[in-house]
Amino acid sequence: MTMFAGLDVAFKRTAICVVNERGEIVWRGIVDTHPKALSAGLRSWRRELAKVGLENGSLSLWLARGLGEAGFA
Repeated sequence: MTMFAGLDVAFKRTAICVVNERGEIVWRGIVDTHPKALSAGLRSWRRELAKVGLENGSLSLWLARGLGEAGFA
């Protein structure tokens, strides 16, 4: 099943919401705002995640690059 993740980024902590293709919430959690912490939080859905979306802000480029390097779209 295809999954999507949305990230609500804040300076210290980021909220993650993973939904399936029907828009049903599969998992919600909060992790440190760091590419490695985000990658670890999303690891369980790595194969199913079609996209990871995050809001635009001062940390977005750093986080997007880190997630891309970790293999997330």
